[in-house]
Amino acid sequence: MVWILLGVSLVAMELLELLEVDSWPALVASAISITVVAFVSDLPRQPQLQAAQIPATLLFGAAALIALSLP
Repeated sequence: MVWILLGVSLVAMELLELLEVDSWPALVASAISITVVAFVSDLPRQPQLQAAQIPATLLFGAAALIALSLP
């Protein structure tokens, strides 16, 4: 569920960029909604997902740092 919401958020962000609309409110709203869905769902409590969550967190963190460094 969280991955679907992340995909929808990324598509929405790209559409906002194409329409030249300020995307910061959408970025904040999608970050909050993804966090809420992750906490409400039972995904964090499934131990078999921990092996995938750690590398995914590192990849997303690196992508965020690269995105922040771009002009």
